[in-house]
Amino acid sequence: AAEKLGFNGIGIMSTAFHCDERTTENYKNGHWFGDETTGKNIDTFITKTGKLSDNAISDLQRILNAKGYSLAVDGIAGPQTISACHNYTIENGDSGPLTKWVQSRLNNLGYTCGTADGIAGKKTMSAIANFQRANGLGIGYLGGGDWDKLIK
Repeated sequence: AAEKLGFNGIGIMSTAFHCDERTTENYKNGHWFGDETTGKNIDTFITKTGKLSDNAISDLQRILNAKGYSLAVDGIAGPQTISACHNYTIENGDSGPLTKWVQSRLNNLGYTCGTADGIAGKKTMSAIANFQRANGLGIGYLGGGDWDKLIK
């Protein structure tokens, strides 16, 4: 499961489970940067789950507000936030903060877009198609009811 979420460094220790995204070139002497058993040298640890954090929804609300909406930035994906999303699509070649947010969300769900760079290229469109296929949605660009599944 950790591999499907994009973790490369995975280890099971007697008192801890370790996951990180770093490539092997970034490991010191072939070991992790931190030691979860002692708490020494722990770098920022990135958790990945399917559930959106309040911060992710707040980020989405800020992005939509920059597009002219007046949403409460409350971290709750309520009807107004979802309705605002329905007015946007992510298509091949699109770029900007909303595209970057979608890329981060898809990566978080295990639909690999690569680096969330805000540009909807081949990897992003493939991840969107895989997400749509897995959720029984129409395949092509991201829009409409796709947002309902993406924001859950």
